[in-house]
Amino acid sequence: MDYTGKEFNDPILRCEGCTKLVHRVWISEKGGCNHCGNKRFKALHGMNEEELNQLKTGEYDFGLKSYEIDLDFLKLFEPEEAI
Repeated sequence: MDYTGKEFNDPILRCEGCTKLVHRVWISEKGGCNHCGNKRFKALHGMNEEELNQLKTGEYDFGLKSYEIDLDFLKLFEPEEAI
């Protein structure tokens, strides 16, 4: 999937209330954050190593029975090697 185009919608957003990651599917189904109920979100600009590892292994608690995240999307948040 191409993540550089204007038509792309991030699959994961960050809650402005509790700063947890929220899956777009959950927002579409329930209308708010599964952790605190907040209805305001912002684009994901970064994540810590623990969040990244949990997303890669499918262990992050989005409140969904199952979810898929494109690994190309997660590559955007991997640390870059120093030159």
